[in-house]
Amino acid sequence: MDVLPLTDESYQKLFLRGYPTKLLIPVIVDTLTKDSDFNSQKQFLENTISLPLVKQYPLKIEYMQSLMKLIILEASQALVNWCITHKFRLQNKCILELGSGVGLAGLAVSSECEPQTFWFSDCHPSVLGMLLSNVKVNVDREIDSKLSDTLEKDNFFKVSSFGMPNGVEENILYQGRMKNTSVYVMNLPWEDIPNLNISQGISPDIVLAADVVYDSTILESLCSALCHLVHKNCIAVVACTVRNEDTTKEFLEMLEKLHVSVEMEETTKFLEFLNLDEMPVRVYKLSRFNSS
Repeated sequence: MDVLPLTDESYQKLFLRGYPTKLLIPVIVDTLTKDSDFNSQKQFLENTISLPLVKQYPLKIEYMQSLMKLIILEASQALVNWCITHKFRLQNKCILELGSGVGLAGLAVSSECEPQTFWFSDCHPSVLGMLLSNVKVNVDREIDSKLSDTLEKDNFFKVSSFGMPNGVEENILYQGRMKNTSVYVMNLPWEDIPNLNISQGISPDIVLAADVVYDSTILESLCSALCHLVHKNCIAVVACTVRNEDTTKEFLEMLEKLHVSVEMEETTKFLEFLNLDEMPVRVYKLSRFNSS
């Protein structure tokens, strides 16, 4: 099916008549990345914000602890750009994302970079609920889901059909297919990673994370998790919004003490996003000192 030229009027009419959204995505991306300044992007968003394309929830008190993860932040955008720029590294690989939040980065990577397996993970019930909703509406085929509608913290179900080792298997909440990629959603607190045998159960080739370096109180569990996951056959790519230089410095120093090598990556823009935040974003590649 051919896609019609995209104008404001034709775009609105296509949605009204139920035109397949997937066929519009390449045209939308092309439109936003060619001669598209801030005002034109802003107008585009304002004209479509009322459409039911994104699941919306009212802000509630219980979201306060997870608020950062329910917002699409610049670090996620930078991570997506890095992944698409280096998609040859991700093709047919097993990828684990820490702190997936609403799932923007993971959905983009699963769709555009063709990994063999993509693991979304988070730990806050409200965030997992939003994440699952977004993953479910984007998968081509649902394989298994063992999750209650309410998604309370103590109400996770063991999925016996995955064949994963104990500790990993019981944290898996959902499995589906997106194109040729197997996608999973799991409850994965960082502090549990060293005890869950993730490296053998999932055996990731690449670990991704965006905007996880925002509070010094979580750095110990984050760095311990990254240290456990990164080895000679697995690297990690972490995109950080630099809100506080001291926090970022502490993160890097902690990794060095754990014998994790850190390199700053270039942040080439493949996709253009509406950016309202002026804070710098850095992308770091993590590997072992002795990795070959």
